[in-house]
Amino acid sequence: MRIVSALLVRLFLALWILAGVGAPALARDGAEAGTLRPLPWHLVDYRHALPGDSRTGLAFETLAVTVELQGQARKGDFFYLAALWGKIDGNGFYFGLQTDLHDGGQRPTGGKQSGRFQGPGLIFSRWGNSDPFNARPPADGWVVVPGPNTPYEGQTLSLRRPFDWQAGRYRFELHSSPAEPPLRGVWLSLRVRPVSAPDSWTPDSWTDGGSLYFPTVVPRPHLDLHPVTFAEIYGRASSTISLESLASTLPRRALTLFPLELDGKAYPPDGKVSTPTGVPGYVNSTPLAADRTVRLDLLP
Repeated sequence: MRIVSALLVRLFLALWILAGVGAPALARDGAEAGTLRPLPWHLVDYRHALPGDSRTGLAFETLAVTVELQGQARKGDFFYLAALWGKIDGNGFYFGLQTDLHDGGQRPTGGKQSGRFQGPGLIFSRWGNSDPFNARPPADGWVVVPGPNTPYEGQTLSLRRPFDWQAGRYRFELHSSPAEPPLRGVWLSLRVRPVSAPDSWTPDSWTDGGSLYFPTVVPRPHLDLHPVTFAEIYGRASSTISLESLASTLPRRALTLFPLELDGKAYPPDGKVSTPTGVPGYVNSTPLAADRTVRLDLLP
């Protein structure tokens, strides 16, 4: 009888292990047990690993990031596709696309702000300074300084503008230009365009994301070696919607990360996937050698 019981236990363990074959590569601890963390939720963080001296980072004049999103990206999702988040000469920054942009900043034209979340848009932010003098918003955009709508951001400058985006492939570029005295550093100007094919674009297809000043000690800015691409849920349509209900409605999405480019030199994704605890869903990470990309499947 003991022999039979032992065999049954071994059979059960074998079947349990086999059932896990092909399951998502990474799960978020705690979320399945009903311990969801408060918003925002980082659905996935991809930490790039660039070669070079970690003390200085990589110098550049033009930085390009190409990311593709498959799946839902609609108003009301409060979904943030952060193309890149890192440091430039020690100054934190990020830029990307949001489905629900908050309209609460200072406009160059002095236009009215609604103080509400509106439709999709483009965001470009940096930390360590909150003086609007160090920001040049695009003509139809605005700059947000620390206030009630940015309680956790600290000393920041955030450029925002409407941008009608949806699922697809996008190329972001940061261009450096010297700052005028008395400033010592560079202005970094952001622009973005959709990519329907590798060489399918015209100059008119670029959308201006504005410029932010970054202090530097040398003429060219330096990017740290471990910037992050992430996807985030940063809000919900109503406070009456529970976190559990929100988690149950998350759609399936996928991100494809293309090589980062610094001054035209490509650096294929060679980093690590991080999945914060207490966040719903799973992530499958698949390197695609053919086009030197990595695909991240966000599974609810």
